[in-house]
Amino acid sequence: MLGTHVGHWTLLVLAGAFLILSGALAWMAAGRCEPSDDDDACLELADPQQWTEALWLAWGIFFDPGTQTGLPPTAPHRHKFVLLAFSTCGFVFNLVVLGLIVSTLHNVLQRWERLHRVIVANDHTVILGWTDKTQCTM
Repeated sequence: MLGTHVGHWTLLVLAGAFLILSGALAWMAAGRCEPSDDDDACLELADPQQWTEALWLAWGIFFDPGTQTGLPPTAPHRHKFVLLAFSTCGFVFNLVVLGLIVSTLHNVLQRWERLHRVIVANDHTVILGWTDKTQCTM
């Protein structure tokens, strides 16, 4: 699986899906704010008791690591930790994906250079400065 590009992409998709699902579960495990918490801190990005909202938040912080900045500074530490951990995982994941894209394009360009570098032009005539008045007589 690790020896082919298809295997690399399959592994990345599976790892991304696992991290997004575990991020949603971690957000749900962090739970709601306590009654003693600051009211502004409880204006959370997503309701931890709603699976769809937690999944959407996990998707957002994974593929857009700056999303966690919407959490107020007075939010509980468990919420900050979940967002920070999965935002970091998403940042590293995006770097790996971009690295794989760059590596694939580099390999394609090297292959094209090897295949198309040599131009064989036997029995041809090269005319420099071709215009509409140039006549070719053979």
